[in-house]
Amino acid sequence: MEDFTNNIDFTKIFLEEAKETLEKWEKTCLEIEKNPNQEEFTTLFRYAHNLKGSAKSVNLNNFASFIHKVEDFITLLRDGKKQFKNEYVSLFLKCHAFMEYWCTKLESDTNFIPSDLNDINFVIEQVISKSSDAISQSYEIISTSTGSKNTTSNNNENSNSNPSKKNIKADSIRIPANKIDIIIEYISELCTHHAVISHCSSTDSYNSKSFKNSVQISDKIIKNLQTNVFSLRMINLQTLFQRLERTAKDLARQQGKDLEINIEGSEVELDKNIIENIVDPFVHVIRNAVDHGLEKSEERANKNKPIKSKILLSAKQNINDVVISIQDDGKGIDRDKIYAKAAEKKIINGDEELSEQEVYQLLFKPGFSTAESITEVSGRGVGLDVVNQALNDIGGFVHITSEINKGTCFEFHLPSNLSIIEVLTIKVDGLNYVIPITEIKEVLDLTKIKVDHVTNSENIALLREFPIIIKTLSKYLPNNLKSGQDNNTNKIALVTNHQDSHYAFEIDELYGIESIVVRKKSEKFNDIKYYIGSAVLPNGEPAFILSLIELIKQIILPKTQILNIELRRNEIEHK
Repeated sequence: MEDFTNNIDFTKIFLEEAKETLEKWEKTCLEIEKNPNQEEFTTLFRYAHNLKGSAKSVNLNNFASFIHKVEDFITLLRDGKKQFKNEYVSLFLKCHAFMEYWCTKLESDTNFIPSDLNDINFVIEQVISKSSDAISQSYEIISTSTGSKNTTSNNNENSNSNPSKKNIKADSIRIPANKIDIIIEYISELCTHHAVISHCSSTDSYNSKSFKNSVQISDKIIKNLQTNVFSLRMINLQTLFQRLERTAKDLARQQGKDLEINIEGSEVELDKNIIENIVDPFVHVIRNAVDHGLEKSEERANKNKPIKSKILLSAKQNINDVVISIQDDGKGIDRDKIYAKAAEKKIINGDEELSEQEVYQLLFKPGFSTAESITEVSGRGVGLDVVNQALNDIGGFVHITSEINKGTCFEFHLPSNLSIIEVLTIKVDGLNYVIPITEIKEVLDLTKIKVDHVTNSENIALLREFPIIIKTLSKYLPNNLKSGQDNNTNKIALVTNHQDSHYAFEIDELYGIESIVVRKKSEKFNDIKYYIGSAVLPNGEPAFILSLIELIKQIILPKTQILNIELRRNEIEHK
């Protein structure tokens, strides 16, 4: 008889539940750090007890035995038999990292046992039985054990064959039962109206009231169903912010910096795929904020700043995107230092006149770093370019503001989801294109503004006293995608901004705003970075999804450094 209690299936369920429990474990540890009390220790004990019981149920006895030792230690703190010390939080978090690593390995090998398990069990026993003088040496053991996993992961960060990297993206997601119930209800209604439509079709009753009514209602149901299905992938930012908080506090503790983290908007939701894409880049940014941005206590005292540094993690939902901010009250970004370093590394010539945002964008160039020495955090040449690449992959962008001795804010603009987006539908050279509505600032009638000729065959115009570079979109589209038609008689242009520059792209025809489902682009267009996918329009015709921002960054911007200087001169002359 077939065994239906195969442990591999149950282990997968355990790992899914363990991931959720460990997220709560981490959150509770951070709460204990802020306010240690019996209630929080009781909560942490409950998570440990649940993990132990679940591990035993799938015969992960070594895992259960390890958690049992941790459980014993939590019991001593909960019952007041051992005095709480701040370093215990660090120990609990290191146990969290160890269990998280263990669970990751169990995904591919259900028999996996960490080689250093005995060492870490010894650490827990030492902490339970010995005085605080003996504990610091134990911490070093567990730090080495858990740290080695993280180091390995970081070293292989850019490796395509890194298996741990693949395991970061979970293949499951928890969905509230009420969301499933709503979808089932919509499907039931849709089946009912489909039956009516089928009956009318078989009897040629296309003009009947029941046929028209069912078609109309089906259209509404499909739209509601689409919205609800896409919402299944939406998860809040609490787990992301929790990880960033822990990362920042761990690094601040290592560097002897007193840090307070404040969080706003963790209830805001993003597509699960987007969150998975931005986790590592955001960790990189917040580590930079702590390492580069925050001063040590004595330096802050000399500047008459509060001894305790602050970082604010915030999120807000806009109509078309989600904005996540990482803001610190540190030393700020020295733009002159960035410019000089970029010139030294030959990233720029050294005689360009760059705007504030253009200087900040130098931070995202591959290999750029202002660190004077190489440490575990800085100076390795793996800089913010990884952040920029991740943002490009999901159609997001970052805006930086900074003030010396006041602090820095990284403001990330991200799409809410990757499945359906609002776009503007246009036609160029006889072909359909759609452009994300978030990239369009306005539609411009070129016949109503004065266009001046400048240099390099470029045209500019003044729009509300701002110089705007006018481009013909057709010039930047591959020749094999052009139909040969020339319909550019309407003189319509789409205005977009990048950094401190304004661009207007001439198009042939403008149709309107649509909600479209994003389809992956064909592999033959992989080299064309400003093509981000394809879509099918309501009339059934195909369309390319075009990113004007990427077009500017990849094609136009590298060729317009001289022109930008000329534009600023013209702006000054007009003023």
